[in-house]
Amino acid sequence: MELLLTQVIDKIDYKQFSISGKSTTHALTYILHLALEALDKGNNHVRKFLADFSKGFDLVDHHALVKEFQLLKVD
Repeated sequence: MELLLTQVIDKIDYKQFSISGKSTTHALTYILHLALEALDKGNNHVRKFLADFSKGFDLVDHHALVKEFQLLKVD
């Protein structure tokens, strides 16, 4: 897994919180920051929908995953 991470770390979105060194706390803090930033600008409303997709990983299309790795030029 570490070898995979070293190959893609500079290619993934910095807002990807599921990598080593980040956590759900980081993700929730970032979401709160975005909401408060929007509210501070005035004349805005914030609505958030949070869902648990942990079981969704059981349904990943392996062909799509391999294709994504090829696009990222992962060995």
